[in-house]
Amino acid sequence: MKKIRPLTLPFVLVFLLYSNVSCIPFGYYNRLAQHQTDILRAKTPIKTVLNDSTISDENKEKLKLVLEVRKFASENLGLEVGSNYLDYVPLKEDAVSFVVNAAEPYALVSYNWRYPIVGKLPYKGFPTKKEAEEEAKQMESKGYDVFVRGVSAYSTLGWFDDPIFSSMLSLSKERLVETIIHESVHATIFYKDDADFNERLATFLGTEGAKLFYQSKQQNDIVAKINRDKEDLLRFNTFIAKEIHDLDNWYKTVLNKVESLEQKKLQKKKRLEQLQDKIVAEGFTKDKPKDINNAKLLLFSTYQGNKDLFINLYAKFNSFKDLIEYLKTVKHSKDIK
Repeated sequence: MKKIRPLTLPFVLVFLLYSNVSCIPFGYYNRLAQHQTDILRAKTPIKTVLNDSTISDENKEKLKLVLEVRKFASENLGLEVGSNYLDYVPLKEDAVSFVVNAAEPYALVSYNWRYPIVGKLPYKGFPTKKEAEEEAKQMESKGYDVFVRGVSAYSTLGWFDDPIFSSMLSLSKERLVETIIHESVHATIFYKDDADFNERLATFLGTEGAKLFYQSKQQNDIVAKINRDKEDLLRFNTFIAKEIHDLDNWYKTVLNKVESLEQKKLQKKKRLEQLQDKIVAEGFTKDKPKDINNAKLLLFSTYQGNKDLFINLYAKFNSFKDLIEYLKTVKHSKDIK
């Protein structure tokens, strides 16, 4: 995909303004364009940053790791890295973007925002937490469950040269490697109107790619740690997938028959509190999770659902690169065999 230079941003905005596929106000896109322009202006080449005495040795090590990973992702994994992750951008906040997810209050159905180019997405991003919280309040006033989260990285899907943000350097080294590969998968493979598949694919391949990277460096201790983390996550995935399935059935068969709105609210609150207690009882966390709602549960499904599909798909190919080459030929996830 062709990169967009800063001077061509007004042309992008004109396209967005006259696109008929979105009901999102133009001011929102203008705000995002300004945010992206600020990022482009703040970029400093990583090679320059490595000579900056104000940058900690730990962060310099992570930046060197980024350069290794991007090269490995391009040469060994077949991912389209281009000029991504060659620059560094310091942030004023601990996240580069803040995202709002919303869902129906009494059904496990995501609210989807519609955008030009990428189609429907079950989230809406903002440059600041304040803006995201304002959107969340609006969605709440319409009756939706909402969840606001900060993200340390995102992919512009090849439209811009993505930098490393300071928020990414707070990650452990193995999580940083997974993130670079995850976002590079997005820049290489992206199916319109299929956010769940895109995120699950990138999450799965981010982990597998990180294992291959550390295997190439013969750092088997880190490979073992990634495998342990993967097993722990799989155990939680299996647990929460069943709970989400049971909750979905409960909404349809039990709560759907309750006519009083007040009773619906009370029964839903009790049911979700029981789920929070069960998460603690199963040993997944010591502290009771807070604010579990439909939006948060569906977010989990977006990133972690249906792992068997990807395990089986990955097993069909001789290498990571072969799988990527195959996926490039597929126009939509529904066509994957």
